[in-house]
Amino acid sequence: METTIPGNQYAYFSGTSAATPFMAGAIALLMSNDPTLIRFQIIDRIHANSRTITDGNNSFLRVDAYCLISGTGKCGN
Repeated sequence: METTIPGNQYAYFSGTSAATPFMAGAIALLMSNDPTLIRFQIIDRIHANSRTITDGNNSFLRVDAYCLISGTGKCGN
């Protein structure tokens, strides 16, 4: 994931340090769009609007924030 760093520059980083703020922001957007959602509904929405990717050894979910908020379910696996 590309991000800004001090000195008006860009750098790449990955792992949970990159995923956690992205997911927190996506879930905050989702909850601001529908504050009645409970934990299990949020988890179900994440799974329904994600794609599974594999790096050869592990599988991960790639979340599409637009699809997560719109709830279309057309962006999943």
